[in-house]
Order: sequence, then C-alpha cells, then structure tokens
Amino acid sequence: MRAKVLLIVNAYSQCDLNPEWARRMLSTDKPDKDTDLTDDGLLLPDEPDAADIQMTDRTAPGWALGISHILSIAAFALLCALAVFTIFFDALVIKDGVRIAGPLLAAGAMVPVVGLLVLEFAHSRALAGYRHARATSARRGQAIAALVVAGGLTLLHPLAGAPIALAIGLGAVGLLALGRRKSVERFWDFDTKEAVSILSGRDRTGLHLAGAQVPEHALARTMHLSATALGTIGAYALASDLANQAVFSSTAVTAIAGLSGLCVYAVLALVRGYCSVPPDAEWTPAQVEPVAVEDEDRDFEGLIVRHLSVHETGGRPLLSDVSIEVEPGSIVGILGDSGAGKSLLMATLADPFGQSHLDIRGHVRIAGLDPWQRSREDQQPSIVHVGNTGPLLKASGSENLTCFHDGAVLERGKRILEQLVFSVEAVEEICDATDATWLPGMHQKALTLSRAFLLGPQLYLLDRPEDGLHEKQVGALVTRLKHEARLGRSIVTVSENRAVMDCCDTLIVLVNGRMIDFGPAAEIRKRLSAGWGRFVGNRSLDVEDSLENWIRSQFKRPGDEPNRRRVAHVASEMLAFSCKTRDNLRQQTLIFEFKHFEDHCLLRMQDSDAPITTAVLQSAESETENSEGRRLSPLASVMSNSLDVEAGTEFDRRTLTAKIETFDPRKKQNRQGHENSAS
Repeated sequence: MRAKVLLIVNAYSQCDLNPEWARRMLSTDKPDKDTDLTDDGLLLPDEPDAADIQMTDRTAPGWALGISHILSIAAFALLCALAVFTIFFDALVIKDGVRIAGPLLAAGAMVPVVGLLVLEFAHSRALAGYRHARATSARRGQAIAALVVAGGLTLLHPLAGAPIALAIGLGAVGLLALGRRKSVERFWDFDTKEAVSILSGRDRTGLHLAGAQVPEHALARTMHLSATALGTIGAYALASDLANQAVFSSTAVTAIAGLSGLCVYAVLALVRGYCSVPPDAEWTPAQVEPVAVEDEDRDFEGLIVRHLSVHETGGRPLLSDVSIEVEPGSIVGILGDSGAGKSLLMATLADPFGQSHLDIRGHVRIAGLDPWQRSREDQQPSIVHVGNTGPLLKASGSENLTCFHDGAVLERGKRILEQLVFSVEAVEEICDATDATWLPGMHQKALTLSRAFLLGPQLYLLDRPEDGLHEKQVGALVTRLKHEARLGRSIVTVSENRAVMDCCDTLIVLVNGRMIDFGPAAEIRKRLSAGWGRFVGNRSLDVEDSLENWIRSQFKRPGDEPNRRRVAHVASEMLAFSCKTRDNLRQQTLIFEFKHFEDHCLLRMQDSDAPITTAVLQSAESETENSEGRRLSPLASVMSNSLDVEAGTEFDRRTLTAKIETFDPRKKQNRQGHENSAS
C-alpha cells in the first residue's frame, strides 16, 4: 500500500495547475444544515444557504495518459506519412517528369500537416493543465510508435534498422553520460557585485534565475540532434547502397532516411526527458510507513496520534514517538523552543508526503479514518492546515477564499472575512485582488484563516495564526476559535500569543522533537509560571536519551555544562531506580519535575510504586558511606551526588526529590574577571 501511495504522489506531483484541481487542492468541507448568529454577531460556519463544498485529492484522471498516448502515436504516424510522400515526389516528378504531380502532391501533403496541427491542438486542449504529464506521455507514445516503424523497416531488410539502432545506442549513451555529470551552469551567472544587488532585494528576476534549476546538461540538445543526424545520414547511405543493389527502389531512399531520422529523434527524446531534471527535482516525497495499533478506538471522533516519528533520511531524529489525543471540541496548544519540532509536527499531520527527504512513521486517525490516504472520491476534509504563510494560489482573492466557488459560498466567505478585517471595503479589496499572493501580509493571513473557517474541517492545524494580525484581529480570531470548538471541531495551534494560548484547554510541551509534558492548560501554565518544568514518559530505560535531552534543555547559559552533566546523571540514576521495580506486563508513566534556584535545583521523580521506606533510604545512605570504590546502586548514587534526598507521596504516587548543587556560570565568570583585574 505504501508503494502504491508513493507512486500516486510521484505521478500526480507532475501535473500543472488548472482551476479544476486547484479548487480541489485547497481543503474543503460540507457544512452542516442548521445555523444561527451568536450573541456577538459572529456567523457560525453551518449557514443554511451555503452550497455544499466537497473535495477530492489532487490527482490526474486515469484516462489522461491513455488519450495522450493515442494522440501522440497518431501525430507520429502523420509525420511518417510526410516522409512517405517523398517516394511519390521522386517517382512521379523527378523520374517520370510529371510536372503537375508536384503541386498536387504538395497539396496532398498539407492533409497530414493540418492533421498534425489539429491533433496537437486537441492534445493540448484535452489535457489542459497537465502540461508536464502531457509532454512525458507524448514522448513515451512517440517512442513506442518509432520502435514499431523501426521494426517495420527491419522487416523490409535486416540491415535497414541498423543505422537506427546504432544512432539510438550512441545517442542514449551520450545523453545518459551527460545526465550523470549534471550541469553546473546556472540560468544566470553573476559576479560578486551583482550578487550584492540580488541579495539586497533589488533584483527579483536575477534572484529567481540564479536559483532556478537547470533542466539538463548544456550539450544534451546537441547530442540529441547529432545522433538524429547520424541516424538519418547512416540510413540514407545504407538505403542508397541497397538501392544500388536493386534491393530497394531508388525512390524509397529518401523516405527510409526520413523515417529513420524520425525514429532516432523520437526514441532519444524519451531518453533525453528521462535524463533531464523534472520540475520538482529538489523535492522528494517522504517515505511514510503507517503503524498498526492494536488498541485503536475506532469510535473516537477526535484526533489520535500514536508513535509518530520523523527522521532525516538516514539521519537524525526530528520527532520521536509523539502520541497525543485531541477530543472533539477541544483546543490544544503546543509549546516549545525554536527547533523543538512544533511546525514539523503540524505539517506532518496534515501532509506527510509533502515533507521532502524525510522518513515518517506513525499512526494517525481522525474520527477513525486515516487522513493520510489520498482519494479521488468526493469527501469531506478531515484537516485544514494554516501555516506561517498560508497556501495561496496565483489567482484572485475571491477564488482563493472560496476554492474557486461562487454564489452562496462566496457571500458566506465574505461575511467570515469581514469578521477578521472589520471592514466591507477591506473585504472587497481582498476579494477583487487579481493575484492574492501580492496582498499585504495581514490581508493574506486574514484570507487564509477565513478560508479555513469557511471550509470547517474536523481538525484545524494553526501554526502561529496570530502572525500578521493586530490585537483587535487576534481577539476576533480567539472568539472564532471558541465557536469552532463549540461546533465539535478540534483545534491544535502553535502560538506565542497570550490570548490564543489562554483559550487552550490542553497544552503539549515539546523539547528537541520529544513530547515531555501534556495536561490541562491551567495546570501546565501554573507550573511553568512557578518555574517548574515537567517531563512525562514511559517508565522504561528507553526514555533515558529523551530524559537527558530534557535536562540539557533546562541549562541554556554558557558555562552550564558541569551543571547539565551532574543533574543528568542524577536523573538517569533516578530513572534506573524506578525501572528496577516496574511491572513489565503493563505500560506505566513516569514523571520528572525540575526547578532552578539560586545555588541549587530540585529534581523530583514520580511513579506508581509503593512509597520508599525509611529503611531503604538508610540502606542507600550506608552504602554511600562504605562504598570504597564499589559501584553504587541507583538510589545510593542519587544520594551521593545530591545535597539532600527526600521520599514521599503525592496524589497516590511515590516521589523522590533530590536537591542538587549548581552554580551560576555568569557569576563565576564575573568573579574570575575581577580576580584577573586585581592581579
């Protein structure tokens, strides 16, 4: 199944933009039937007069490639017919001297010429919007027809196909060799002074040309034409010799040479296309591996994510074993430092195959369905993802707003947009824009958010939705989010805005791609405001690396490495102590909490075992006093590296709290600086 999905994505990613699939590409939804105005005047998405909006994933119709092959083969046949006309010119006009035959044959030759134009026009119109796919299938169809013609010539005489085979072989070897070398030539070269002009933002065209991908080696066209000429001349020479031996009629020599040249050109065009760089050569779809989950709740209507991991291809992990549940009608916020993986998590949930050069593994369900499966069938969308810069097409503002719908959908979209820009004039300015990508940033963000609310999916993924909006607009956004939640839709957002995060019911904390904390928003905010950090993981030594990374994230000051090492060692020993008595038959949760103080820190561990007795503590303390170079047990090691250790219980869970000595590297550096000055 994975290979099939990857094949579909690779094939369909070549299709060019057209309104038919563009309206499908932007996620859409089927609104509910009942609606009402809220007390503050906001219009809920399920407006009764709004037309149903359905979506299908972007795909090329199955009949497209078949039609393209047929039309391409027919066009090649017409070219061959033109070559055959040379036989009649030679026989009737040159040899027999029938002068009137020349104009008549020329007029007759116009039939395949006009037919060729009609076929190519029909080809372009029938597959409008699939330009790259059309060109690729045309090369393939013409190459097939060329091989058939070459086979026919070989049947006439075994040597007749030799020049074709030789020219194709030499040309293919040359093109493949050039394709392997790649071209280092830019579309536009520049010197250092011109680079300043480009990079200072004064030469947009130069920037585009300097970064554009060169599709093929500079000598590829020359190699293609040279091999075609070689095949034509070789066929002409061989056919002339065979005609001299009375094997062929002399009138057929030119036709055989022309047909041979066409065959060589068509086959090498396919090879040349294979060696050239496709439009999306720098983009390689991610390798996505679904993970089966035995205890999956198919009746759960919200978002379920299990064991989601993202790695660079053959490289380091970017997200590690993320598992979350989002209830219908809840708002979940994601917290974390820059580089924690927040935006990557959102993008992966929405479009895993769009994450280039990554390996993705995990289990994702929304209302029991897999949102990662692409389909040509009409459906309601499960996800709308609004990133830092929302997806906008080079089309009008109204077309971007409504996904190329009009009528009631457009009117409803305008009303939603007005709630974010507070002005009918601004709405008309946005909708009347001929190219939405040139709108100001604030209008672009309002447009993408309004489209998301117009579509009304089961799950919103909003990455910094407040960017580009002023304070009043953020307030309107928060109100809208609350109303969407009341409709039973789930919302996951990454934000640094206090108002947006205050409306969240649950918060998730990411550190270095690992989920270290989650829970009720009020509880996590209270803990964070008090200076406590929390790590939540499986009670297993498998989380040791994650725990160490979390500890390291608590020490960000230059010179903090000794503090990091000491506290990370204590945390590792506390984890080992807890895992010694865990129940291997069931999965258990382990919690670590951490807080800085002026000259020490507190590290607290919580698990579900029985409280630690005084006798156990005394035994560990005695072990530290009589270690004599022996390896200490985990609890004794904790006590040995801590100022104080306390055991207790909290909410029916046992706790182990270590007070660990630390220092402020900034004060240490200042003290050393004063000593150096004094000396």
